[in-house]
Amino acid sequence: MPKKNTSRSRVPAHVKKLLAQTYARILTPEGEEHYSAEILEFPGCSAQGSSPAEAYANLERAAEIWLVDWLAQGKEAPRPFMNTATSGRFALRLPTGLYVRASQAAARERVSLNQYIANAVAERVGASSTLSVLDGVVGEARKLRSTGAPTGVGQHARI
Repeated sequence: MPKKNTSRSRVPAHVKKLLAQTYARILTPEGEEHYSAEILEFPGCSAQGSSPAEAYANLERAAEIWLVDWLAQGKEAPRPFMNTATSGRFALRLPTGLYVRASQAAARERVSLNQYIANAVAERVGASSTLSVLDGVVGEARKLRSTGAPTGVGQHARI
């Protein structure tokens, strides 16, 4: 039996190779039985589905189309945000006053300025992630409250 010619098989090999990289694929629930997915490095590339698997599969097809079009415009393929080939090094210039205060704070904590700044960045990234999760929880609680469903917040069990 002849092989069915699908759109997936028509995707150029170099595009398939690029899509195999570690691009940031994000899946977001959008209510009951509705999900959206996007690739952060591909501006405007998104898809929807009625299940996580469907949204993800639709995203992969959308990404193929997006990347073929992007490359056809003569643009270079975006680099993944999570590039594991990076050194982890970067140069940072600070205003003199901030440098002095950061150096003093690092000395008080008995760590190098490099470690102090790395810890500060890690705390900020962690806080941003936590705030993002909390925003989702608060949004869900508001939805529940608007529907009159019990949330368990501020309610006490009676015996």
